[in-house]
Amino acid sequence: MTTAVPAGSPDTRPRFWWVPYLYLLRVQIITGTLLVIGPPYALSSSLLNGLFDLDYGTWWRTLSGVTLVTFAAFSAAWTLLATCWATIHNAPARFDAIPVRSVRYPIRWPERVMFGLIAMPTVVTAIAHTRDASQVALWILLLGFLVGLAAAIVVLRAANWNADWLQRATHRPDPRGLPRFVRWIVHQFDRPNVREGFIDPRTGELAQGHMLAWVVFTFSVLLYLAIGVGKWLRIGYETNVSTLACVLLLVLMICWLAVGLTFFLDRYRLPVLLVAAVAAFLIGLLPLPGSDYVYRTWPHERDSSPWPHEVLNAGSRTPILVAVTGGGIQAAAWAARVLTGIDEALPADLRDPYTHSIRLISAVSGGGVGAMYFSERYRREGFDRNHLEDILAKAEASSLDDVAWGLTYPDAIATFFPPVRSVFGDRGQALEWAWTRHLEAVPLLADWRSEVWSDERPANIFNATLVDTGERLLMGTSRVGWREARGLRNFEEVYTDQDIQVVTAARLGASFTYVSPATRTAAARRRYHVVDGGYYDDYGMTTLTEWLDEALEGVGGTFPRVLVVQIRSDPGYQSDGVDLWHGPFYQAWAPAETLLNVRSTGQISHNDEEFARLQRLWKDRHVEIDNVVFRFCGEHPPLSWHLTGTEKDAITADWKKQVDGERAELRAVEDFLRGLPLRGVSEDKPYDIPLKPCVPPAPSIWRRALNTVTGATP
Repeated sequence: MTTAVPAGSPDTRPRFWWVPYLYLLRVQIITGTLLVIGPPYALSSSLLNGLFDLDYGTWWRTLSGVTLVTFAAFSAAWTLLATCWATIHNAPARFDAIPVRSVRYPIRWPERVMFGLIAMPTVVTAIAHTRDASQVALWILLLGFLVGLAAAIVVLRAANWNADWLQRATHRPDPRGLPRFVRWIVHQFDRPNVREGFIDPRTGELAQGHMLAWVVFTFSVLLYLAIGVGKWLRIGYETNVSTLACVLLLVLMICWLAVGLTFFLDRYRLPVLLVAAVAAFLIGLLPLPGSDYVYRTWPHERDSSPWPHEVLNAGSRTPILVAVTGGGIQAAAWAARVLTGIDEALPADLRDPYTHSIRLISAVSGGGVGAMYFSERYRREGFDRNHLEDILAKAEASSLDDVAWGLTYPDAIATFFPPVRSVFGDRGQALEWAWTRHLEAVPLLADWRSEVWSDERPANIFNATLVDTGERLLMGTSRVGWREARGLRNFEEVYTDQDIQVVTAARLGASFTYVSPATRTAAARRRYHVVDGGYYDDYGMTTLTEWLDEALEGVGGTFPRVLVVQIRSDPGYQSDGVDLWHGPFYQAWAPAETLLNVRSTGQISHNDEEFARLQRLWKDRHVEIDNVVFRFCGEHPPLSWHLTGTEKDAITADWKKQVDGERAELRAVEDFLRGLPLRGVSEDKPYDIPLKPCVPPAPSIWRRALNTVTGATP
């Protein structure tokens, strides 16, 4: 007699019976892949590597930061465990999938350890990078790891205990309190074509795995809200909630919601991504408060800025104009280092003439932040030199945590519930609040504008770009050009009855998408969207060139000499590497790659050519426009709003080379202020200090690996 083989046994399963589980577990697979390969990729990105530096200055704040990141990473890993087990265990009942016999309850420690390994790339990368980049003591990092791991284990055990208790209490004859509420929820699933996979048909109780998933989800939501509210109460101030912890919490919440929706909707063949996209699109069209990103304006009577020739005439006879490049926090720190460093390096008798000679600072993106902190030191009685090092410290202070909070909380929630943004702000406003904490006062542009008229401070222009027209938007204390006639618009001409704070102008000019959103005012008829000024001109030279030309025309060329100081935070390497990618995928990517590469090389070449033409034009009119460039020659600058300890040291070290080496740049500023001809210039460019090329550093391990894979020439 032949024994029948049970249905679903290994002998009767199709060869690829496991393939449906790849689809059913797609959210968990994507999340796990992100947690494993995301950290090493982030270290190779100048925009993302700041996420993994957990140095907060003091040992106890750094320890708590590592603790929270470790706790969040293991919580995310064990979330994958809980959702994978619940999906696999109940997939046969809901989707007619073939059972996986090795997946059974209760979940034991071997499975927890195996999934816990998914958290290790994030934790190890954060510890190693913090140790290497900021020289934090290893014992602090390891202690933070152990405390975070212990906290995660305690919460895991508590979640299991509560799940078991609720599972028993819910099915008592007359449950009270929370078990009664959970029982009501369970009954909502006990309906035809809904109960499959949720209700055990043999017992009528909630199927195994769901109660644990619900309890862990509740713990996750409470953690998410507690950290979010705690950070909001301290927004703009230093906290222990790191950017990486916020990112992990956002990943955790997206994973929970996406897994729950996929398990419910896959039975009805409804794609979750499409449902979420349609819902977000329709909600975004509704005229709800917070449906768009806005910046604050202040009602103000029209108060015109001085024209360029009025600013030039009001100041000294040795005018200095400064152009500050963009580039995130690196640009802010380098701008502050150069502007204050020149003052410190000059002889004592030239310091007041230097600060009083600065007539214009044209700043773009992150450079505007450093320029703002420097310009803040101008007083009625002169430039305040007390504790000049504070200016650099303010410009170097990280604000990435505030941006991460804005992205993880109000912006994420507002995707489906916009009024949250109108109450709690957004990531752009969080960035602005972070900068505000370092300001002694928060003046309006009009406040600085009146001091420009009285020759108490230089004019500042923060360059931005209008998304709607592609034009420059100049927000500052001096105007350029006639109304809407030269591809630019002055803020005061567009919004005649509104004003903004100086910190808002700096933030709008540094709205590099996607770190900070495209935003508009809600208090005017023409509500243009404003983004980073670097889209149009990342060096601030287009505005400076036009401003200087108008100023000299207005004064009739009565100033024999003008000095232009360019502050560039990028070393400006020119790559000779050849991209060896080819085929249809390369053809699809080539147009976008061209736009990205031309953006930087095209801007700098046009800026240099336009400025050289201006020099030649006014040379024929007997006006000497001298030019000096202070360029950072360290590693390629990070584009995020965070500097590691090593990156801060690199800024100080590079400036020390300028001072100790008696570079021609510093000598040129001193010669100009003393009325002497520039030394070290060439005959073909008598007004330009030669720009020495920076020596590129050796490529990182990530770049070498990429060159090996692509075959690109280093």
